[in-house]
Amino acid sequence: MKSHLSLVLVFLGLCGCTRQTSTAVPTSINTHPNETAATPSPSPSPTLREELALNNGLRITRQNVEMENRDWRYKIDVDYPEIEGSNDPAIRSLNLEIKRLVRKTYSWPLNRPTKKDLTYYAKWTDVYNSVDMEYDVVLANDELLSIYFVGYHYGIGAAHSVHKSFTINYDLKSHRTLTLGDLFQPGAKYLEVISRRCIDTLSKDDRYVKEQPQVDYLLPKFKNFGSWNVTGRGLRFNFDSCTVKSCAAGDLTVEIPFNELRGLLKPDGALRIGGV
Repeated sequence: MKSHLSLVLVFLGLCGCTRQTSTAVPTSINTHPNETAATPSPSPSPTLREELALNNGLRITRQNVEMENRDWRYKIDVDYPEIEGSNDPAIRSLNLEIKRLVRKTYSWPLNRPTKKDLTYYAKWTDVYNSVDMEYDVVLANDELLSIYFVGYHYGIGAAHSVHKSFTINYDLKSHRTLTLGDLFQPGAKYLEVISRRCIDTLSKDDRYVKEQPQVDYLLPKFKNFGSWNVTGRGLRFNFDSCTVKSCAAGDLTVEIPFNELRGLLKPDGALRIGGV
């Protein structure tokens, strides 16, 4: 069982994840097969873990989904947040979107294995296809939520697990999920600034200073900076293990202070509303 990250109300920068990763695992994502006596539901009642209260009456509760099927050789252990304390349709929609993204992440082992699969699995009798997911509330106040999710995927026969992260940044005032472009003024060359800063920082990373980052994954393109969070000091960009550096480097982050983005950010955008 993995250890669980503590919810943090203060502005927190997430430390690099400690698990090591390498080769890919099965990536097909389908719906759960028809239930049988040996097959647990893909949507069991979640178990409440922890609670974080905000001043506006909202609460962020930690939920857990845990499933295991020895015949189909999978184990799922997933934590995810749920926003409570409001009947607002926007909050209900946010919760549904979180559940959708989380379910998409852990659904791939739930496919019924073929006879060929089971023959292959027989080489590793005590090993399971598995997904472990945890999350961190990087920022939470009455105006803004910024949440980081990371899943650890392992496929039977693989040498190591694979990390995959995603984020949700939500404006509680306008009731919408924020994209990176929502934060910046129209026409601002913010991707170029972010790209240069990330290349410079990761080139000087103390852990692997002699290993230059793979610049292709840091070019000024939206897809390269899709995992980002708002912190109390700036914008943090998350890079999964095995992407911008070798797998041994683990998950990496670059935080860019707000003052380095001055002149690019919208003066009346979500970051000002959020009080950061």
